[in-house]
Amino acid sequence: MYLKTSNFAGVFYPSEPKELSLLINKFLLQAKIKISRFPKALIVPHAGYDFSGLVAAYGFKSIQSHSEIKKAILLGPSHNFYFSNFCSLPKGFWETPLGKVEILSKDDFPAIKTSSL
Repeated sequence: MYLKTSNFAGVFYPSEPKELSLLINKFLLQAKIKISRFPKALIVPHAGYDFSGLVAAYGFKSIQSHSEIKKAILLGPSHNFYFSNFCSLPKGFWETPLGKVEILSKDDFPAIKTSSL
């Protein structure tokens, strides 16, 4: 089964689970936000946590109380090579300092599967 490793753990964010959890919780505590409506989508930065962690925390804080969220679609650029369309990882797992996260395939999302993109 496919396993995507965290290439930047220890570089852009802590590689130690306890240290990473403390940092994330610190950002979430600092993010003071009142939500009148649940967002349909989030756009959050993914730069090093020192630069973007608090900004990302505002987005994640807005959905923190919605435990019914079970799936997320992550979109991001390729930092390694150019391609003119979308690509996706194979079904498997993404290993993070906080544990493994299941990667679903595009077949698990009918709207993406039938998209002309």
